[in-house]
Amino acid sequence: MSVPIREPARVVVIDDLPIVRESTVAYLARDPDMEIVGTAETGAQGIELCQRLRPAAVVLDLSLPDMSGLDVARELRRLPRPPAILMQSGTIDRATVEAALRVGASGYIDKAAPPQDLIDAVRAVLRGETGVLRGTALLAEFGDDTKGVDDDINR
Repeated sequence: MSVPIREPARVVVIDDLPIVRESTVAYLARDPDMEIVGTAETGAQGIELCQRLRPAAVVLDLSLPDMSGLDVARELRRLPRPPAILMQSGTIDRATVEAALRVGASGYIDKAAPPQDLIDAVRAVLRGETGVLRGTALLAEFGDDTKGVDDDINR
């Protein structure tokens, strides 16, 4: 009896900073269940890439040179097969996290999170979970009170 082979989840990374983009790709590429199918430096490039490649997930920077990651997320949610969106930023405050989740991000992670947390967060949004990665920076900002912010991704 043969076991069906599952295809790796297709992932796009959108970040304008080469060191962040390349390290995100390197960390995610370690996971055999993920395939990085593209990267983009701007929101417009990222939207076009996602329209063409139809990834299952996108790791999206909040601050891009041509548009906000929030605007990119809004556009990606309008696609016929929208990807799960993991917003990635060094800005961790309640208003920003809530705005990201409101416009369609599935999850939110601090750029300072350890690599395994990034992998776990992408896996979580691929499973359909929504919320914030409860990393050190987030707990310092929100404490244990995250009322109004989904926190199904518990780390």
